[in-house]
Amino acid sequence: MFGAPGYSSSISYQARTTLPSLDKDYFDYSAFMADFWGNSNGSRFYGGQSGFGESKTQSINMTEELYVKYNKDRLFFSAVARYIKFVFIYS
Repeated sequence: MFGAPGYSSSISYQARTTLPSLDKDYFDYSAFMADFWGNSNGSRFYGGQSGFGESKTQSINMTEELYVKYNKDRLFFSAVARYIKFVFIYS
């Protein structure tokens, strides 16, 4: 019997609402960056005024495997049973 649990975590940033500077018909990069980033130090983004929020994703996976092998004078039998479960947590 073999088990291999795993865990991973990641952080991304997503727009909280529709932003005027993200116009699908006409996109102005300079206007977007001024609205999103602010000054050269990222004043709007780091000050929480950009309209984007931090999004955390955690992933937990559990795997259990059972191997059975039989070898008798050239007769070979192998069986594998596998159970895999993933859990994702978003915030």
